[in-house]
Amino acid sequence: MKRKMVINNKTDEKEYCHVSLEGCKLLGQGKHGRVYELNDEQIIKIYYDDTALTQIELERINGQKAFVKGVPNATP
Repeated sequence: MKRKMVINNKTDEKEYCHVSLEGCKLLGQGKHGRVYELNDEQIIKIYYDDTALTQIELERINGQKAFVKGVPNATP
């Protein structure tokens, strides 16, 4: 199964990724979702169902801006 993502007016089709959270440590939770540690090098944020796609995109953009300014974060 594929999903379509539109980022910066570019459409990209990617395969869905299936991740098990079994045994994963909950690192934190907030207004829009929960963050889990998958392993020593990877984390994943699971957004709540009612989180708007625009909010998710805004978090991604802000994370990239912070990274460029030297703030470490988990922005892809």
